[in-house]
Amino acid sequence: MKNGINKKSLQSILCLQLLIDAIARGELSQVILLLADSTPEDVSAYYSNNDKRTALHIAAQKKNAIFVQLLLWVSFYLCLLHLILSYFAE
Repeated sequence: MKNGINKKSLQSILCLQLLIDAIARGELSQVILLLADSTPEDVSAYYSNNDKRTALHIAAQKKNAIFVQLLLWVSFYLCLLHLILSYFAE
């Protein structure tokens, strides 16, 4: 771990950056691939410290209803899965 960033954090940051870039370019297949490997934190994370928009904000600003709906569904199912798994882990 260097400068407080571990490998998992770096992967998460990279996934978020790639996800938002794919949304901005309108690349549906790339967005789907990135969402398949995302966590709830990835989907709802800020783009950067200076830019507090999330992937959902970018999709809405681009007026891309498909990406907006996809991000909402994925966020819901990831959170639901996390809740179920934590319930059974107790």
